[in-house]
Amino acid sequence: MEKKLARARKVIDGFVAETISNRRSLNTSNPDLLSSYIVDNDNNVDNDKFLRDTVVNLMLAGRDTTGATLGWFFW
Repeated sequence: MEKKLARARKVIDGFVAETISNRRSLNTSNPDLLSSYIVDNDNNVDNDKFLRDTVVNLMLAGRDTTGATLGWFFW
């Protein structure tokens, strides 16, 4: 189970890293939430870690039902 979780985490981290780098290269006139974080936190030392954690959070707990389920799962 732990190996499977570690592999899944690598896949998620790879997807998120690719999404962040793609979003950084785009110059949009109507930025979304991720683009806003990128623009606001460009000078932050832990910017990539913060962005990764934020994107994973939005992916997993973006809806109330998913957030409630995760809460009960970890409890």
